[in-house]
Amino acid sequence: MATERAAVAMVESLGLVDTGLYKASWEARETADGAEVTNGAPYAGVIEEGARPFTPPLDPILAWAERKAGDLGIAPAPFRGRSSLTDPQRQAARQIARAIQRKFARDGIAPKYPMKSQLPFAKKALQRALEEYLEDIARGKS
Repeated sequence: MATERAAVAMVESLGLVDTGLYKASWEARETADGAEVTNGAPYAGVIEEGARPFTPPLDPILAWAERKAGDLGIAPAPFRGRSSLTDPQRQAARQIARAIQRKFARDGIAPKYPMKSQLPFAKKALQRALEEYLEDIARGKS
């Protein structure tokens, strides 16, 4: 569906891809009064709306830091995966993960508003569709 493709393109353009779960969790479906676009990833709400300060578990952040070791300057690019990290690189990843954990505890997570940011584009698309529909009616094509 075009709506799902647009959502995936938007996620990629915002740099919101790590494991691909969020990107793959978009669904669009028709409803009785229109359509609905949702994301079923467990953390989709946090990406959209952010989160107040909290202390998250360290392990998921550490796993992320180890996956992103090449991007973070811990390991040389191209990075071959978590299992190829040396002990000093693992320690550097742990330090980064703890710093992120402390930041979330102090500041929370800032919202990214991927859906909200798309509302102006959706409004324009709806306006175009309505105009085309009204033109069809005026021409007697309803």
